[in-house]
Amino acid sequence: YHSAGVEAVTWGDAHELLLGEEQRDVMTDMLDALTPSEQFIHDVLMGSVLSHWDARKPHERIRQKARGGGFSNVLEELKSAAEFLDSMTRPGTETYVVDSNHDRPWVERWLQDERGQHDPTNSLLWHKLNAAMIESIFDDPNDRDSFHVFEHALREHAGLSCDVKFLREDESHTITPSNIECGMHGHLGPNGARGNPKSLSRLGHKANVGHYHSAGIWDGLFAAGKSCDSFDYERGPSAHSNSHIVTYPNGKRTVVTVWRGQWRA
Repeated sequence: YHSAGVEAVTWGDAHELLLGEEQRDVMTDMLDALTPSEQFIHDVLMGSVLSHWDARKPHERIRQKARGGGFSNVLEELKSAAEFLDSMTRPGTETYVVDSNHDRPWVERWLQDERGQHDPTNSLLWHKLNAAMIESIFDDPNDRDSFHVFEHALREHAGLSCDVKFLREDESHTITPSNIECGMHGHLGPNGARGNPKSLSRLGHKANVGHYHSAGIWDGLFAAGKSCDSFDYERGPSAHSNSHIVTYPNGKRTVVTVWRGQWRA
């Protein structure tokens, strides 16, 4: 099936609700043309309702509501994310969701915000996910990894049906035989610091990451860009790009940047 000889594709951050039709078509075309053995998806969620950034910005929340597309309903956004993941699966391609700051951490942060119980649109889901989260803690207080609330929400409430693996925080996954680390999103740096390309490039291990929305190469560290359209805060000059990392079986990598809706000539 892998006639193109591609080992893996690391997609730029998805932020699915901001994925326009053009970028979806590009991803689908790349996936079907390259037939990678593995693919890595970062930041599935935009997390508009969950966003702590916009919690005290009523104008932004109204703007999001006016756009439609389920921006006021957490479950609708989760269902949209589940449909996206289902659409990206292919026979013979292992699909991994990398633990990213907009996914599990944002859901967990939302669940610990008591304002969620007073939200008439989302309070039922808030209580259900909190109950599942608390039960998992009582089952094993020392186990922080086996229960993944984002995966649970997608599978149990949003209808996710595909066979996709959700990597846990700090779970390593390397591409063989090139031994390139693909389990890092890029938001976590050494010793509890924030992640940045320079510090992660000094780990002494080749890696493919996302998070920064700007593609780049720092020694053995390759960073993808984003898959989605522009963010509201992108004003003025921007280094963000629709860029994806393609890794070949011999360990060679290339950053593919989409230009005018095309990823190849």
